[in-house]
Amino acid sequence: MDGEPIILLEHVTVAYQDLVALEDVNLSVQPGAFLAVIGPNGAGKTTLLKTILGLLRPIRGTVRVFGKAPWELDGERRRIGYVPQVMSVDLNFPVRAGEVVLMGRYGRIGLVRRPAAADRQAAILAMERVGVADLADRPLARLSGGQRQRVFLARALANEPELLLLDEPTTGVDVAATESLYELLRDLHDEGITILVVSHDVGVVASYVDAVACVNRRLVAHGRPETMGSEVLSCMYGPEAILFGHGPVSHMVVTPGHGSDDE
Repeated sequence: MDGEPIILLEHVTVAYQDLVALEDVNLSVQPGAFLAVIGPNGAGKTTLLKTILGLLRPIRGTVRVFGKAPWELDGERRRIGYVPQVMSVDLNFPVRAGEVVLMGRYGRIGLVRRPAAADRQAAILAMERVGVADLADRPLARLSGGQRQRVFLARALANEPELLLLDEPTTGVDVAATESLYELLRDLHDEGITILVVSHDVGVVASYVDAVACVNRRLVAHGRPETMGSEVLSCMYGPEAILFGHGPVSHMVVTPGHGSDDE
């Protein structure tokens, strides 16, 4: 499979009834990439992720993941780990962190089989890998935003994926936890996992990823972070967007009157 994209979208258009969310998108992601998909609110970033996962089907174009349409992966779906937005999770559901991580093994064992000792061990190792093993018995609702996000990352890793997809993993998480999470993702990437992370924060992700795809219904630009100029920021956030450095992480500001929308 050397040289073959792990994700391939060709002329993909996705619509919700009569509303076009993505239009004529072409995107190729090679094995071993660490890609950030960035763009403003309503740009189609989450739609792109759901299309790659096979949760949405395009009205035009072709989607391939591991060489197949994502809705035809069947047992190979376990090769994909998915971390949803924390805001989409029902925190009133009475479940402990360790139980959430164990759910990540269901892609391998199925919903009708009981987890075996090997599955429980894989869940423990995944929690240790992301630094939350001590939280296994704590209710999910009693965790901080950063802790919950690491639990969901451990759930994705428990299935031992080759491809990791994350949707706005730092929403509601403070700056320190954000940087810590991206450092962890960079370590996972260095271990050989292909990572695609959806984010609205170009300033933060640019310090960690090796490629950026700018989406605003169409694929505006795709390249290395250092090549993404002011014209891309202008397209995504308006003509008054400015990116400036401050310490190890860059930040973006928008002049008053040209507010940016965040997902």
